[in-house]
Amino acid sequence: KDFVQRVLACQEPVELQALEQEAVASKTTKLGNWMIWMVHRAHLDDPTLVKFDFTNLKMPDGNVEPLISPKLAVAMESNTHIENLLMGCTNLRDQEAAILAVSLRSNHSLKVLNIDTNAIQPLTLESIANGTSVNQALQELRCNNTATGRLVTEAFLRALKSNPSLCKLGYPVTDAYFRGEIDKQLTRNNDAARKRRLEEKRRREAEGGAEKSETPKAQVKTQSAGYPAAKPKESQEAQDAKKAKEEQEAEEARKAKEEEEAQEAKKAKEE
Repeated sequence: KDFVQRVLACQEPVELQALEQEAVASKTTKLGNWMIWMVHRAHLDDPTLVKFDFTNLKMPDGNVEPLISPKLAVAMESNTHIENLLMGCTNLRDQEAAILAVSLRSNHSLKVLNIDTNAIQPLTLESIANGTSVNQALQELRCNNTATGRLVTEAFLRALKSNPSLCKLGYPVTDAYFRGEIDKQLTRNNDAARKRRLEEKRRREAEGGAEKSETPKAQVKTQSAGYPAAKPKESQEAQDAKKAKEEQEAEEARKAKEEEEAQEAKKAKEE
């Protein structure tokens, strides 16, 4: 109880870091204390908490311990750092799953959600699918061994069409028609995701090329070696004027030489 009180007294994520060693040590003997510490990190939107993993760890029922599953479901509405929420086989109950469905509508950072093998009713799973339709960040959803039904399947098909970022869906579909429609939509979403990655790669390469072209390589090399930057090349007009001047001087020198030779020849003839 003393540990839990100290955890709940923390108002900033950095304060929870001081309790990390004690929390991890209690994981084997008092799993609930560690879970409360983890959930409070999610509640405070700890920027270092990107992967939240309770896989195969049984949570107490929400009506018995409100500081774990109910608090986590609510925290996901405003959390901006958790990208992977792994809750497979964790005793996630229907009531908390329903709250999580509502939180999904407002969450914009979660990319992977795994709620496999939990006691979730079809209506609640349908709500989760509808929340996924609104959420445009989720890329992977796994809900095997939970609930099934035509309405749930239709809701997931709508979610795939509404959320092009959703590229992986772990949900058993026995109906041949819906299986085909879901597979086709997953293929479209994966193709769209591949195009987005390619466009992003080209954009980064273009930005990198533009930055390099702003500073000539020769200038960078001389400056880094401690030498002054290379002088810029003369313009074409300056080069033409310089060449014309050189040709004029050469022509004048040639005429002066011819005149001198003519005078010498004349003088020799007179003698």
